[in-house]
Amino acid sequence: MNYVISTSFQVQGNDVYFKGAQLPPCPAKTKTVTIINDKIYIGGYEWTGTQWKRTLRAFFHMWF
Repeated sequence: MNYVISTSFQVQGNDVYFKGAQLPPCPAKTKTVTIINDKIYIGGYEWTGTQWKRTLRAFFHMWF
């Protein structure tokens, strides 16, 4: 199944693509996706540019 969220972000199954580059798999089991100003939040994790990191901001975006 293919979900296109925006022109620069795409989810295909368990694969996440951002600006054409594939990101490492997110450790979250939930696939709640929020994108704000090229920052990606998925299931309580934030993409920092090099790795997925669990942050309070990401948790906030997951629930609100």
